[in-house]
This record gives sequence, structure tokens and C-alpha cells, in this order.
Amino acid sequence: MASRVNGKGCLGSLLVLEDDPDLSEMLQEILVNFGYEVEVVASSAQALDQLAAKVFHAAILDIHIEDGGSMSVADCLLSNRIPYMFATGLPNPQLPTIHQWATFLQKPYRINDLMGALERTRQMGIPV
Repeated sequence: MASRVNGKGCLGSLLVLEDDPDLSEMLQEILVNFGYEVEVVASSAQALDQLAAKVFHAAILDIHIEDGGSMSVADCLLSNRIPYMFATGLPNPQLPTIHQWATFLQKPYRINDLMGALERTRQMGIPV
């Protein structure tokens, strides 16, 4: 899915890894309306390709995706010091220790919860 910007002034570029097409479309629309440039991908391979090609200010990662999982993407984000959060329908996912500091948002969630979690993620950054 191509990136979009709404012209309101960009708050930064976001990578969204989400394999549910309906949720992907909704997330892109919401985030663009809040002022983000958004790139939505459905696989970890696509996410890693985007990370190699473009600069992102933060990322939202679904944990369980069709091509395995998003931990390789989280590893790349961490090594590049790009803030990220997890949004998943999995209750109490077992995250590797290295990623347990990241903001976690349980699906389904409300838009205000998403935006609050994203803001906390951006402000928190990557731990030292």
C-alpha cells in the first residue's frame, strides 16, 4: 500500500505492519488524518524492505502476521533506534526480553488509545 499524506503538516513518517486489509486501510486513513505520513505493509519482508529504503520516525507492529512474526522487524527498528509499539489481538504475548519495554496495545482498541500509545512511543524513544 502506498504512503499518503493529508497536507495538514507532517508529524513524521510511520511504518505500520498489519496483515488485516480492513484494519490496514482504517489505520492508514486515521493516521494520515492525524498528520502522519504512513506506509502500511502486510509482511515482515515488506517492512524490512521499507526500512532499508526510507527513514521512519516510528512504527506500529502487529505481532502475529502471515509470514511468521514481526520480531525481525522489531530487531531492525531497535538496532536503528526507531521507536516502535506493538498492537495485537493476542492476549499476553510472550515478547523476547529485548522488546518487553515497548508499548503494547491490545486489539480491539479505540482511536484515542491508539493515538495515546503512539505518542507515548514517540516520546519514550528507544531505551539506552
